Amino acid sequence: MNAPVTRRFPLIAVTRRWLDAPAAAVTLRYAEAAVDERGLPPPGEAIGRGALILEGYRVEEGPLGGSTGEGEVYRCTAPDGETVAVKLYRRSMEPKKRVLAELRGLAHPHIVRLLAVGNWEGRFFEVMEHCSGGALSDAVPLDEAGLHRYLPQLLAGLDYCHRRGIIHRDIKPNNLFFATPARAQVKLGDFGISSYVEQSELPVRVTQTAAQLTLDYAAPELLDGHQVSTKTDFYALGLTLLHLLLGRSPFAGLSPNDILVAHLRGRAPIPEGISGRIRNLLRGLIHYDPRSRWGIREVRDWAEGADPPLPRQTAAPGARQAYPGFPAATTLCELAANLHAFDAERQFLRGDIRRWVFDHFDGELGERIEALEQAYARRPEQGLVRLRWLLDPRQPLRLEDGTLLEGIPALAAQLARDPEPLYSLWDNAAIETWIEAGKLAGVRTKPLLQKIRRIRERLGTNRRAALSALLFTLAPSRPLRIAHNQLIRHPSELGTAFAKVGRPVLIGLKKLLFDRTLEEWIRAAEFDQWASMARFLERTRKDYFEKPALGAYCVLWYFVPRIPFPVEDQRFTRARDLAHWIAASERNTKRGLHLLEKGWLRAWLVGTRQMDRARLDPLLLTLDMSDAAKLEALLALWLPELERPQWEVHPRSLVFGTLKEGERRERTLQIYALGRGHLFGHIELERYGEGIGLSAFRIDGRVTEIKVTLDAVGLAEGRYQNRLTLHTKAGEREVAVFYNIKPREQGIGDWLDRLLE
Repeated sequence: MNAPVTRRFPLIAVTRRWLDAPAAAVTLRYAEAAVDERGLPPPGEAIGRGALILEGYRVEEGPLGGSTGEGEVYRCTAPDGETVAVKLYRRSMEPKKRVLAELRGLAHPHIVRLLAVGNWEGRFFEVMEHCSGGALSDAVPLDEAGLHRYLPQLLAGLDYCHRRGIIHRDIKPNNLFFATPARAQVKLGDFGISSYVEQSELPVRVTQTAAQLTLDYAAPELLDGHQVSTKTDFYALGLTLLHLLLGRSPFAGLSPNDILVAHLRGRAPIPEGISGRIRNLLRGLIHYDPRSRWGIREVRDWAEGADPPLPRQTAAPGARQAYPGFPAATTLCELAANLHAFDAERQFLRGDIRRWVFDHFDGELGERIEALEQAYARRPEQGLVRLRWLLDPRQPLRLEDGTLLEGIPALAAQLARDPEPLYSLWDNAAIETWIEAGKLAGVRTKPLLQKIRRIRERLGTNRRAALSALLFTLAPSRPLRIAHNQLIRHPSELGTAFAKVGRPVLIGLKKLLFDRTLEEWIRAAEFDQWASMARFLERTRKDYFEKPALGAYCVLWYFVPRIPFPVEDQRFTRARDLAHWIAASERNTKRGLHLLEKGWLRAWLVGTRQMDRARLDPLLLTLDMSDAAKLEALLALWLPELERPQWEVHPRSLVFGTLKEGERRERTLQIYALGRGHLFGHIELERYGEGIGLSAFRIDGRVTEIKVTLDAVGLAEGRYQNRLTLHTKAGEREVAVFYNIKPREQGIGDWLDRLLE
């Protein structure tokens, strides 16, 4: 296995003043160590096959990949027969002890395991897991599909190290290995020049000058000031990916001086022929400014199909241009950060900012700023909001008091602590502009923005409710405070909270229902059946706007239907049981009627879903039935087998006798219940238009009296028979109606009237 070896150079000094010098004048000074034809320091003493290292590890092959600036690696057989890799460092060289201590504790599928360390004949050695598939440098060039296949594994291993404070500092194809010849699993190895930083010191900590650097992959901050951060590894990762695609170092054929200048001036080459998405990945990683360079979040989002914002091409060292309207700003990022510090609104409208960007940075960006000028000519304050993140998508969200919010977790923390400082930012849509520009939610950015838009549609100008909804949208697993020291993570936990503290839960529930917090929490968390829950809460809020206490109970029963309905000393969880109790006595019936009149029965039935609104409301909201009749109808629905009221009609027939034409007579029809129950129903007349009239057509009460009138005006002479049909839940009765009509007798008055006509 003869993997191509990348050049290492002992770096003596690179000073800040070189950044302002012409590129041809930048010189890299090296230690006075001889460099062979491959750019390597003189090799160490090679170990022959069959030799024993520390009387336990038998050399089978090596050096693997040739000698490097740190030493050689051999394939050995361990005392237990396992095949391992042993790295022998050059004399007086060894890794940092803290890094070794951390590596000894690492166990990850994408990191080469460190098994043992020690000294042998004055040389430090490491015993490592042997990766039989060789280095990734043996498999170049990779196609883009191969890069997509291996990148998530590399990210997993790199992120695992970074979270434990280890900065690799030497990411390159030679240090990435295939676990087996199948080349399915990739591992990150060779931590010889790695650094350790405490988590509290991340992302940047100044360290001592690196003894050895692989110049082709060295990040600018490592060359200029020797600052180490996780972004240092991501810069090297970008160049490593480019190497894997090209099959060679992107700096192949360049002198060390040219490579150094390319790094420091932000000119790392990305050749033509690389697809647009891969090119964006490389542009995000191979960016000279670590503050703008992509890190783990952006690369993972990219791998999952998102398009994180690319770093703005801010001026590289030696190429800064002060903005005339605010000379302290010399880059797009600096101008974006200081739009509040000068009269940016006026300068934006008259085109000063656009011309500066167009002349010194990016013509396409200048055209986009011009489009903003036109779109927001009447609303320049909103135009500035969009300009800020157009200039620098990574600008933090700035509150009026100067507080800067970096990322969605900081926004969620501010919303939880005090949403009021965010009111103006919500009003001018700065929050979603910021999220969209920075792709702050990664692949979930677009769905998040859609949710925010729907929040605006639902809540309009209700800023407090809207920002409460936004908080739960950003942190959907956040618990809901239902009462003092009572948090719930699911609506079903309302029952436990109610059992603990009782009334305070109802008070809190009432507030959360009518200020819409409960509904928005459920929408954001997207519990099972969340859409039907949200519809129920919206309808309940409208139904009980004037009776909020009833609304709170209705919601409580909806989520915890096992909570009983209390009536005096009784507790009911089923409508049938309550119906039996109401029907048991006249006293109970009066109590049930009171509960119906006050709305408690409806709230319980709807809340526990024992009857839906579509079936219940047509009965309860009708205007031509008394509450007693409605209660009787409810009992009949709950208990189809319930004994119906016994009833009678008197008289069983109505006989009006003989009426003269134009005469009017009246009879009384009595309908009365016998025993339990409230009698209700209606009356139908078989034929209308024969002079019969009713004082009422409804039967409602224990006793109902109906006045039946007969008006013989306009009726022809003869015998008449009609029929009244009485319909009730207890059955039907028919009452026959009989009467005769005869002509009026003509007297002398009638004769004179006809004569005068």
